[in-house]
Amino acid sequence: MKESTVLEGEMGDRDPNDRNEALEGATGENPSESLDETTETHSLEGSERTGDTNDRRGRKRSLDQTGNGDGEDDKTDSKYELPPNAHVAWDGNDASVVIDLDIGEQESSICIVGRARLRCVQGSLHVLGYSLEELEAEASEEILLTSPYWSSWTTIQATSRKTKFILMSVRGTPSFRLASPSRRPTVIPKSWISTADQILNSCNNSPAAQRDSLESDGVYFHGKPQIILICGGKGVGKSTFLRYMTNRLLSPSQNSSCKPRQEVAILDADVGQPELVPPGILSMSIQKQPLLQPPYWNLTEPVESIASVFYGAVSSKVDPTRYIEAIELLVEKYHKYLETTSHPTPLLINMDGWIKGLGYEILTALIMKLVPTHVCQILGKSKGKTFDLQNMMSGTESTIYFLDACTNLIPLSCSIPSFTLRSLRFGTYFGPQLLELWDALDFTAAKQLQVGWVDDENTMAEYLARERPYRVPFRAVKCSFLALDQQDLTTESLVLQAMNGSIVGLCIQDANNCVGLGLVRSIDWQHQILYVLTPVESSILPKVDALIGGSLPLPMSFVFRGIFAESFPYQSMSQSSPNSTALGADPMKSRNNIGRRGNMNGST
Repeated sequence: MKESTVLEGEMGDRDPNDRNEALEGATGENPSESLDETTETHSLEGSERTGDTNDRRGRKRSLDQTGNGDGEDDKTDSKYELPPNAHVAWDGNDASVVIDLDIGEQESSICIVGRARLRCVQGSLHVLGYSLEELEAEASEEILLTSPYWSSWTTIQATSRKTKFILMSVRGTPSFRLASPSRRPTVIPKSWISTADQILNSCNNSPAAQRDSLESDGVYFHGKPQIILICGGKGVGKSTFLRYMTNRLLSPSQNSSCKPRQEVAILDADVGQPELVPPGILSMSIQKQPLLQPPYWNLTEPVESIASVFYGAVSSKVDPTRYIEAIELLVEKYHKYLETTSHPTPLLINMDGWIKGLGYEILTALIMKLVPTHVCQILGKSKGKTFDLQNMMSGTESTIYFLDACTNLIPLSCSIPSFTLRSLRFGTYFGPQLLELWDALDFTAAKQLQVGWVDDENTMAEYLARERPYRVPFRAVKCSFLALDQQDLTTESLVLQAMNGSIVGLCIQDANNCVGLGLVRSIDWQHQILYVLTPVESSILPKVDALIGGSLPLPMSFVFRGIFAESFPYQSMSQSSPNSTALGADPMKSRNNIGRRGNMNGST
């Protein structure tokens, strides 16, 4: 800790009913007046926040107003009948569902749209690679499923002659629909199933002594920890395979004698669309439960983290050298973790989709440095989603698997852009209590999200305006930007001005020890105080002594408040005159039509 800590500062003495109805302070014009007079704040040392977080105006839609929009009272999809061997019974207001599936029939699966808790009461079933079996009532396992309407629907597959399971709505209201698998199922390619079987059976290749010491858990392969690297182009299903492989490792093996793992380590190397942490962070996390939700829902619950590095951008191309160094550091942390745990813990590394030119060089450099035991290469059908790893990996101890891309049987009407998915991740991270808002998004049509996350009722911005920020004195933390972003920020004043109204990393000493993200809501220049919003646990915050900025985009929904919005920090551009010829006065234009040598062969 430094001379003073982030714990300094008193609780605001204003009436707790007073709320700040705008983010004027984020403009940096006069933040002290707008915040000190209208917003209740608290220091990091204070007790747990008790602000008015229950006053939610999330869009609450009934099932009849969402999904396919047919307005039917029936909870099933009236336009697509259920399989003939599926028998549904709704149980009162809690919307419990009992479904019987006969594996001998032509159809042995059913799709769910929305959120529900699943419990198997007879037979066995699979959900995205995770197995559930009939157990005693008191020992029955319940898992939470989330299947957005705009994505491929989660498919429940029966694996016994007669299977019965119960789907229970969350939060006491009907929160899901049921549909036939003929419409929009999540289809697992056969190459994925066979690859997972081979990896799970890799314990047969381990030395007998190591297998005996590990009780045949198969976490070692040729005497090394089992490290599985997943790579492929954009949109081929890397994240889906990550969830599938995680679920297979955590559940009783379908075609293997190896025991299920108690935990799996996951390295989120896709810094723009990570699975368990918000964008901008490279993390090594421990997962003990199956992954059966989209990534933005994972951010509403705390994650057990081994280590995290604040990268401060959404693409590895921003600083490739630092990106490689950060991943190497996290893998070192993983090996140290293995020395302290008695549980065999395999490692899954999920790479980003940049596989051409410099992206290919980054991928191959990491493979050569990390030497994973298994490399799962997912290949698309187009030339832009194929690349050669086999020649580069010849002579190594790694085993490479070629997998088909995951595609939908029935194409979606439109795809969701990456910037929308990023905004949803930031939204659930900074607003995990807005459950009604995220529930409504689960039933949003894909066409509505194609243009971005449109929060037409300004729920997110109003939530952030009501939240009480932490008061952080200037002297309590070291404020800086990452090396490539700090070239023009030569003074502390310029650094603070650039941080105002932006997303920053909350770190201990440096960016290699990040505990989460924060939003610098405004700055009180007169009293030298930063006002920071963050969902990080208050017990961890006293250790934070550095705020590090990067180039993470602030979603428009965070600041747009309709007629109440008076300014948008760092989101506007003006010129002195329409005919200005000053260099840099015009918006940057993308030149995607330029052919690059690295994109021609994908191997240079």
